[in-house]
Amino acid sequence: MWLSFIDVLKEVRQGFLDNKSLVEIKRNFSNMLDLQKKESSGRVLLVENSSVLIKHFLKIFEKTGYTPSITDNGIHAFERLMTEKFEVLVTNQFNRNNKA
Repeated sequence: MWLSFIDVLKEVRQGFLDNKSLVEIKRNFSNMLDLQKKESSGRVLLVENSSVLIKHFLKIFEKTGYTPSITDNGIHAFERLMTEKFEVLVTNQFNRNNKA
């Protein structure tokens, strides 16, 4: 069974809405990834512009065996997705650096 990362993002969002600490949200996200850990975990592309969140996501990905790559906007992410293979894409719906 493959975990929908929309579900993960909903869980993270709900954690913020419920005023959970970043540590609790990080723990929940890590637990969700642990459920999906494979023998040879793949690459993950993180699209994020918050240095605080990047730091936490990197710890989670390294703990779960994923090889993280980071970009700070959707255009760069799209370009990378066209030329590189990733098992997982983690992004938010709105990124302040994007001018749309």
